[in-house]
Amino acid sequence: MRINNILTSFLLVSGKALSVFLVDSASSLRKEAEDYAAKIGDEFDRHPANHAPFFDYLNQIPQEGINSKQFLALRDNYLVRTEGTFFSVMQKAIHIAKKGNYDLLPLVMRNAAEEGGASDDKPHMALLEKAFNIFGRRVFGVSDSSIVEAKKSEFLVDEVNEFRKKQDEIYKLSNEQVGNEEITGRYFAHEKAAVKMLGVFKQLFVAYKHYFNDSEYKEMMQYFDAHIPEGKSGVEERHGSDAFLVVAAAIYSAINDPLEKDRVIGELSKGGKEMLDAQENLWKAIKERMEDLSNLGKKISIKDQECVSYRDVKVKYSSDDLDVPSKKVSAKDFENIVGSSTKNRGGSEI
Repeated sequence: MRINNILTSFLLVSGKALSVFLVDSASSLRKEAEDYAAKIGDEFDRHPANHAPFFDYLNQIPQEGINSKQFLALRDNYLVRTEGTFFSVMQKAIHIAKKGNYDLLPLVMRNAAEEGGASDDKPHMALLEKAFNIFGRRVFGVSDSSIVEAKKSEFLVDEVNEFRKKQDEIYKLSNEQVGNEEITGRYFAHEKAAVKMLGVFKQLFVAYKHYFNDSEYKEMMQYFDAHIPEGKSGVEERHGSDAFLVVAAAIYSAINDPLEKDRVIGELSKGGKEMLDAQENLWKAIKERMEDLSNLGKKISIKDQECVSYRDVKVKYSSDDLDVPSKKVSAKDFENIVGSSTKNRGGSEI
């Protein structure tokens, strides 16, 4: 049973309803509920948030380039947008413990552990910071930033706070609100949208691959590979499937009451649309912010066969050992410099 990977299943739908739904695998009523859930999912897939001009804008960056300030606007808003997941899950765990529902606690804590890196020592938020910092440091020569520091950024848009509010409401519910279909709809929409979103961001980083040596590139891509690995399903697809089960279970609990069923489906749809509306507004605002900054510096594209001087990058050994010129060097020369140096130093990597 895929319970271990469900982020909020027993928090959003009563444990009894979901348990019966999962066991009743052969029922025509379950299939009916799944069909309704699939229609809601299709509705969410068609929402403009999942086809935002912002994604086309990101896809054009490798060829057209952006400057360092545009990158900072992208980085800081995305870091702040994504920060809330771990805090929200932990907050829910506290609510459960206070209410004495200890049987539910392991389900939430396992998800918190996944976000926190307990299973592989790779906290997702740390991987996210690392990805943007390595990319920004090498391609644009900007200083590293933490998520905490990003919240003070001059490049943040107001819409990121509205999105965070909607995101927090998915999890920060009192126990009396368990089973709230509107919140369940937000959860479903949030999870379904994640795969495409991460895919677009991942392709942006992949496009600049030639700026990095192999070790540095692998380290930068850990965040994306943890969520949407190549050639196999990952965490995000699994979360989307689990969210589908939660929605189907909510509908299943009302399947024999036409009026209640219609109410549940309507609330699920309404909640998801609210989440996606906030996401659409955020993407639009980030795009506009980046466009406003387009004339404030040199744009760097994948056509620019340059990277920031290795001397400007924090490394585990002295840059004097590498005999690197202080001027900018080509990506190919950079690869050769690092490769020969690490070989001479017994394979030490960045």
